[in-house]
Amino acid sequence: MIDLDFTQDMIDKAIDISSDIGKLKDSFTEGKRQWVGILGELALKNYCKDFLIPTDNFYNNDMTLSINNIDYKVEIKTKSNYFKEFSIAETSLHQKPSYYMFLSIICGHYRKDNYKEAFECNKVKKIYLCGMAKYDYFINSARFYPKGHLHPNNFRSPVNQYNIFQHELEIVDFIKGFG
Repeated sequence: MIDLDFTQDMIDKAIDISSDIGKLKDSFTEGKRQWVGILGELALKNYCKDFLIPTDNFYNNDMTLSINNIDYKVEIKTKSNYFKEFSIAETSLHQKPSYYMFLSIICGHYRKDNYKEAFECNKVKKIYLCGMAKYDYFINSARFYPKGHLHPNNFRSPVNQYNIFQHELEIVDFIKGFG
């Protein structure tokens, strides 16, 4: 895992952008924690700034990286708090990026009886880049869970989704490049 830097200005910007956008289609949380995903994007773009190239198709990929003269479309998927399993809604599979990058944002102190408070924006503790997966690898390796599936941690799938575990992800290495 890579520890990503973030600032209060990034948190404030993420909240403002989220407010301006409104509820995104296919949001697991119906937009309630959309700022978390935006904050993850801002932190990762800051970390990747030496490889980042302008993109205008944010609906189909969150960023484009140029590494060793090869351009990679990247879709960023962020989880609130630290889980070892990452999800992509079935309705998002049309994006077909070169890579998915998976982040965890640790907010507050997570306890089952204090779940909502843990996601308050003033309690962001850490942001981690947990790994990445090529699109084809993800499609072939991820497990499908239908809407309503009850997971061992008592989480119920809000939509049809595909999940992959952190130990199945590649380590991000910008020096060697992707491939």
